[in-house]
Amino acid sequence: MSDIIISKEDISVIFPPLPQDTHKYSMGRVLCICGSYQGTGAAMCGAAYFSAAAAYRTGSGIVEIFTERKNYESLGARLPEAVFSLYDTKIEEETPILHRLSKSLERADAVIIGCGLGQSEMSRKILRHTLRQIKCPLVIDADGLNLMAENRDYWRFIGDDQKQRTVITPHAGEMARLCRASTQEILADPKNIAMSYAGALGIVCLLKGHRTIITDGQECIINTSGNPGMATAGSGDVLSGIIASLLARKTVAEWADGERLALSPILYRTAAAAYIHGLAGDLGAKELGQYSLMASDIIAKIPEVIKNS
Repeated sequence: MSDIIISKEDISVIFPPLPQDTHKYSMGRVLCICGSYQGTGAAMCGAAYFSAAAAYRTGSGIVEIFTERKNYESLGARLPEAVFSLYDTKIEEETPILHRLSKSLERADAVIIGCGLGQSEMSRKILRHTLRQIKCPLVIDADGLNLMAENRDYWRFIGDDQKQRTVITPHAGEMARLCRASTQEILADPKNIAMSYAGALGIVCLLKGHRTIITDGQECIINTSGNPGMATAGSGDVLSGIIASLLARKTVAEWADGERLALSPILYRTAAAAYIHGLAGDLGAKELGQYSLMASDIIAKIPEVIKNS
């Protein structure tokens, strides 16, 4: 079985002209369970912003952010378009927080969990609750992956049908923790390790790297867009937002030719998101140089990718 190389032609069908009767709900609702606020005063609201803003720029109709209340002032100023569901672990009990989360999960068409979430006990409870309640496509990234690596039994909370709608987006270090291996072992054989891990769990794995690998354990897609300048804080959060936006969309045309028709929609959309993310990074690097590229520059180039697709 040969690898599939994703190209610009493969994403040309993703952004057709919008029907005149399009409304925000038909464009999908993304829930970002992201960001944390540590007792030391250290805030991780940037990760929530990058994932949510990227989802909006990729076409989502509504993006909701479920995060610590102390992150609201910054996030609300940067992204007033977002809907916010806020909680305060200092003054609220666990039950009302998780009840609010259940309501958010019920509304979502796709969910991102983990970007800047932290690894506190409350973060663990939020992750466990999400895994038990989720009924739509799920993207697990960053601290979500770290918590899954520490608590491997958490996979039992997800049924087989839901696993087929679940995407993980590790870099080599996170993949090493998930597999209980060294980073060097992951880098030595990324394709086979990613395929084995995805196949064993029945999920989609996007393993970030020089050539990002997207696999469901049966098919393997290689993304060739992107550049070293994208190795910067927040870039992965942007990717998660793009993936979730495409997964949440009610209508997305799929691969046009015979080879692609056998691919699952979750695998296809995840691969397409990786290409869009990398191409936006390439456009940003062309304008600013690789050394100066930031996550916000990648978001700024998403519209150009879509316009020219």
